[in-house]
Amino acid sequence: MNIDNNINGINSINCKKNPEAEANKDLKKELVENLYKKARQMVPQEGIGISEFEPVTEEYIDSDTKDVYFLSVQSGYDKKEPELKVLRASYQLSKGAPVYYMNIIRGSKQDILDFLGNENNIGKIKGFLSILKERALQGE
Repeated sequence: MNIDNNINGINSINCKKNPEAEANKDLKKELVENLYKKARQMVPQEGIGISEFEPVTEEYIDSDTKDVYFLSVQSGYDKKEPELKVLRASYQLSKGAPVYYMNIIRGSKQDILDFLGNENNIGKIKGFLSILKERALQGE
């Protein structure tokens, strides 16, 4: 016997996602997308004689917690590989507080753009930012 327990949707569970978590997810995704766009235009190409350049940074401030998240692409400052670039995640509890940072990947401009452009890596970036927040809260 086949019994349909979901007659007219009466027994279905209406689970809505947490809108605050969704907004936070979207803003961090927007942070990655904005950095990708800026880095494509502002990070110098390899082989043009520029090994150091001003960091290209994107910032997000959480309106509720005042947490400050940064993503930046900057020179790798490596004498052996002067063309090397670094994607760095940074976190502050609030403006003026100590900044905690972590390098996510090192590589060429294209390596970093490929990483930022891959939507599967947004979770990894959020993981790095979560680790930094945890360190900041512990005062390490």
